[in-house]
Amino acid sequence: MIVTAVWVALAAAAVLLDVLARSGRAPWPTLGRIGSSMAATRRHRVLLVLVWGYVGWHLFTRYTIPR
Repeated sequence: MIVTAVWVALAAAAVLLDVLARSGRAPWPTLGRIGSSMAATRRHRVLLVLVWGYVGWHLFTRYTIPR
């Protein structure tokens, strides 16, 4: 349960940072711009798929299924 709360807090922080970036108040790019720049090369697309799989495994499967 604690780990799920940590994942939710990380997701909320990412959304907050993206909202601040879209409002123009932050010096960093939006998550969409970061993702599109990472997807520019094949190596980075493979990395994105691997990270997505890792996050999906840990967030949805490992910690949220009751034992």
